[in-house]
Formats: sequence, structure tokens, C-alpha cells
Amino acid sequence: MVCLLLLTFINGWHRLRAVYSRESNKGFLRSETGVWDFRDMFTDETFIFNLWGPVEFIPDAILTPEEFAAREDEAVIGHPHEISKFATSRMRILLPDNGYYAFTRRSLEYSHRLFVNGELAMEKGSPGETRETTIHDTGQVFVILKAEDGVIELIQQSSNFAHKDGGTHSHWIIAPQDLAYFIVSDFYNSVLLGAYLALFVVHIFLFILFRRVKVNLYLALLCLTWFLRTGVTWPKIFTHIFPFMTWAAKFRIEYMAIPIGAVLIVAMLDLLFPKILHKGFRYALYAVSALVSGIFLFGDTVFMSHVVLYCYAVYIPAIVYLIIIFIIRLRKLNLEQCVFLAGVFIFAWSAIKAIDYYTGINFFNASDETSIAMFLLTLCQAGAIFIVTFRELKTTAAENAALKEQTRIIEQQLVRKREYYAEIIKLFGLKIHDPADSTYCENPAANSTVQYFINLAQKEGVPIKTELDISKDTGSLSSIDLCIIIGNLLENALDHTRFIKNEERFISISSCIEDGFLKIEVINSFNGQWHGERSVEKETRITSIPNEGAGLSSVKAICRKNHGMTEFEITDTTWKVAAFVNADTVKESHQYYTDAKSAFRKVKLSKREIGIAGLLINEGLNAKEIADRLFITPGTVRLHIFSIYKKFNVNTRGEFMALFVQRED
Repeated sequence: MVCLLLLTFINGWHRLRAVYSRESNKGFLRSETGVWDFRDMFTDETFIFNLWGPVEFIPDAILTPEEFAAREDEAVIGHPHEISKFATSRMRILLPDNGYYAFTRRSLEYSHRLFVNGELAMEKGSPGETRETTIHDTGQVFVILKAEDGVIELIQQSSNFAHKDGGTHSHWIIAPQDLAYFIVSDFYNSVLLGAYLALFVVHIFLFILFRRVKVNLYLALLCLTWFLRTGVTWPKIFTHIFPFMTWAAKFRIEYMAIPIGAVLIVAMLDLLFPKILHKGFRYALYAVSALVSGIFLFGDTVFMSHVVLYCYAVYIPAIVYLIIIFIIRLRKLNLEQCVFLAGVFIFAWSAIKAIDYYTGINFFNASDETSIAMFLLTLCQAGAIFIVTFRELKTTAAENAALKEQTRIIEQQLVRKREYYAEIIKLFGLKIHDPADSTYCENPAANSTVQYFINLAQKEGVPIKTELDISKDTGSLSSIDLCIIIGNLLENALDHTRFIKNEERFISISSCIEDGFLKIEVINSFNGQWHGERSVEKETRITSIPNEGAGLSSVKAICRKNHGMTEFEITDTTWKVAAFVNADTVKESHQYYTDAKSAFRKVKLSKREIGIAGLLINEGLNAKEIADRLFITPGTVRLHIFSIYKKFNVNTRGEFMALFVQRED
């Protein structure tokens, strides 16, 4: 494929140089009378001539050679397509001998019938005097003709009811028979077709591999668009490959390539040069191109040929705008941008010349070189996109390697964290704490972890508020993983409070069941910094943070393993992080009561114990607060609480409170 592209590039570049370097009249012979005299010119057998100029013709008539000869006095000199929708013309070529000569026309338009020395030689479509009787067709023509007595007479019938412009009659190329191979061997167009198709396949494949590089998709679509256009324009290769394809279908494909190509090129420019093109310009161009595409797809072909002039009125200023905006705004270019812009400017110049050629302005003495220029543009685009894709490949490989290494590190950290929190659980499990003062939830592992960090926070003067409701049995969520979540969130909160003034410090930890997930949430004071760096987030809810440490990475890993997630909400004064674990993994194992008074009577609480139990359940007071309310000592309150727990067969405040949580069946 690389060889094919290189060959096409060299061939196309050679043709482009040949176009620009040829002398103005070399190889061209113009006649003003409809007679071309080569009797003194074919001395060099390697010479090829292009026939130009007016012809003899009879307007508004479809005539055989005999009928044309009979009405010869009605013939005028000029260009039939400028005067009539249908006509019959005559060209006479005078040659030095009675030899054989090759004639060709790369693009024979609309409907055409050719007679040579009185004999029918070729027919494209069927010329008629009305739109209904005319069958339009087009294609490349090549014939070998013999000069009878040194003369070749061409009688041509033509009709055009499908386009605002009619095809000229005199654009023939003539050469000695020995050079027939050269005048019909538009080899580079065939190579162009293969190259466009190859580029389409390659870039579609690259887009599938690297979805983030959308420019691959745009270039693939552009290659497909120009593959189709090259096939229907001269030398009309699709006419021979797909003989069933109608003239109108080929005509629409050729014109549709204009707005589609414009949209895709601008889309690629926007991706490769972000923030250079104004949004309004892009949207306006897309809207105009969509409208034009609809007309070219469904409109009448004559109307289409008029609309294309208005397209030029839009696209020429757009090209000028692009050139100006890139000159003004671009300061420093990377390699792929330089390569891409080189192709764009080559195509822009050729597009302007092609528009000049088709509109008949001829300011540049121009010809249609867009097929060559478009391929040069496509090669430049492909080169630029290959650079981007290769860079993306390297980036993806680096990201994968970094992710693999990060996963390995997190796994190592989780092992160490599990050992660390196992020691905490063991340490606090050996101690006997007053259940009224040091019980934060029903789960003993979580309770020990919270107690450990509360002790650390007290040493640093940071108050911690707890509202935990975590059951003793956490199902598939292991106690160690639960401790890692709680411990890392609290450890992270303590780190943040070190940047805060003492009087503004606070930490709050809570848990609940929310939308089918066990939610563990920690809120702490925050001054916009973490790990010594300033935050740029303002009151946003995100799923990841910059410079994420090992602790938060461990929490996220455990949440993912348990079908959950982590969520952060950060402002200038607070940091909130919530860890979600699928609640299906957390099992409920304790008995509960819907009527507290009947439960109190059932276990035979005393009058004082009923009062204290009510304050525990309804108001959530601690031992000191209950003592103040009942005007008794805290020690007495603790004794009553111990008795209450014993009668309900629970060991902690969390277990006791869980007995009275209201649930729906």
C-alpha cells in the first residue's frame, strides 16, 4: 500500500508540475473556421495535439451527415452549447496522408452521437429534440480513425436538457496511431481510485482502534467521497465498471463531493487546530453545506448546475477566511499541523482555479486540477493523522503501562492496609470500653477503626462527629475492606484539617443505605489545598481528583470490587467524600421492634430504665446528656444502660439502636 501511495504521489506531482510548466500554445491547435489543418505539422511523430475553437453547426437540429450536407448553407461558426440545447456540428481535420490517427475525449457530456466520414462511429446516450426524447449519458471516448484522401470529417449530434452548460464539440485530442497508448492511458486516475480506497480502509481501521482520534474517521469519509467522485469524473471509470449507473446518479455524486468535502475538511481543521475556527463560522458552513447537499441529492439537475455557482460564492470567501484566520492566529505549529496546512493550501489554490475554470471567468487561464490537488491534500492529511495516531498509540501504551503499575501498587497497598487494620481491630478488640461512651456502630471492626482515629483526632484537637449505622454482618464485604474504607477516609480528612485553624477544624462521618448502596460519607473542613497544592474545583461533584493518594486509590479499588463507586464534592471550605458499596452485599442479622413500649414491657425494664432507653432511642443522647436531663450522675446512667443492654441481649449501643429502626416489609 505504501508503494501504491508513493507511486500515486510521484505521478500526481509530475502531472501538476507539467500543468504549471507547459507553454501556453504547445500541443494546442485552435481553429476559427471549423477546419484544422495538420498537413504541415505532423512532422514529429511524437507530437500530440489538442483541438480547440469554434465549429460549423446548425442549431436546433439533429441531422445525419447527408442531412447536414443538404443544409450546409444554414451552418454558422461558433460554439453550439452557447446557442442551443441541441445541435449538429461539423469538424474537418486535414492530415498529411491517408494514415490512421487516434482521437479521444476524456469527458463526453450529456448525449452525443458521432459520425466519421459519413459512418456512425460512436454513441453516448441518445440525442433528441426534447427532454423527454433525450437519454443523457457521458463517458470517455477513444477511436482510431482513417484519413480518407487526407481528411477526417466529424459530424456530431448533441443534446443537453440536464445542465445549464452544454459540452463543447471541439475538445478532441489527436495523435498518430502509434501514440494511442499515451493519450488514453490515464493510469494515474486508476491509481488514485486504488489509493483513495486503500486510505479509506486504513483510516477506518485506525478509527476502530483509536476511537479518541476522530480525525481518522473524517479522513476516511473524505477518501471515500473522493473515491466516488474520481470514479464518475473523467475518464469516467465508473461508466465502464458500472454501465447500469445513470447519468443523473453520476452527476449527483460529482456535485455532492463539494459540500461533503468542505464539511469534512473544516471538521478536521477544528480537531487539529482547536479554538482557531470560530464556532459561528463552522456552524454556518455546516448549515449551508447541508442545504446544498439536499439540493444536490434531490433537486433537478439543471437547477443543481445553477446552485453550484452560489456554492462557489460561499466557499471562495470561506477559503479566504481560513487563510486569513490561520495567518492571524497561528503562532507555533507542530509537525502534523504544518503537514496538514500544506495540503490545505495546495487544495485551496487549486479549488479557486477550478472555480475560475468552471465559471468561465478564466482570470488565471485555469484548468481543473482538483483531482490531483485533492490527492496531495489527502496524502498530507494522512501524514498528519498518522503522526497524531502514532502519538496517541504511544500515549495509550504509556497510559496502559501506568495503569498496570498503579494497579500493582494499589494491590500491594491493599495488602499492607489489610495487615495494618487487622492489627487495629486486634488491638481494640482486646480492650474493654464502656458501651455508652465508645460504641459508634454495631459492627465491631468498623467500631474499632473509628475509635482508633477518634483517639488520633483528639490528640490533634480535631472534633469528630459520628452517625454510623453499620450492621454486624456485612455479607461479602469483608471486615478488613470495611476498615480500609473508613480508615482511609478518616485519615484523608485528618490530613486536610492540618491546613486549617484550630477553631475551624471539624470532621463528620456517617453511613446509611441510599439507592441500594451502603453509603459511608466523611465531611471535613478544607481550605482548597491537598498535598500542598491549590484546588481549582469550585462546588463540583466529581469522581476523581488530582494527585490521588494511595489511600483514596485503595478505597476506589474496594468500591469497584463491590460494584460501587466513590464521589467527591469539593468547595473552598469543605471536602466531602462518599464511598458506595452495593447494599446487596450487606446482610441484616439482628431482630428489631416496631413498638418500643411493648418491647420494654416484654424484657421487663424498670421505670428508670424505660426513661433512659427512651432518651437513647428517641433523642440519641449520650450518658452525660441523660444524666443532666434526669439529674443523676453519669455513673448511675452507665449502670442503667448496661442493665438495658443485658436484658435486650446486645453488647453495643449500635446493636441496641438497630433493634428499633423502622423498616418496610
